[in-house]
Amino acid sequence: MEKRIGIRISCDAISEHHSVVDAIVNREPIAVEEAMAYHIAEVVVEIEIVKEHLCN
Repeated sequence: MEKRIGIRISCDAISEHHSVVDAIVNREPIAVEEAMAYHIAEVVVEIEIVKEHLCN
C-alpha cells in the first residue's frame, strides 16, 4: 500500500466505502457493521500517523 505522510491511496478508502454500501444494499447488517468497523479502524490509524508527522 502506497502512503504519503500516512495517508492511504484513495483506492483503499473507496474500496472500503464500496464494501459498506454493498452490505447495505444486500441488507446484511453484520457485514455492514464489520465493514464500518474495519474502515473506522483504518482511519484511526491514519489519523495517528498524521498527528505524529504534524507534531514532530
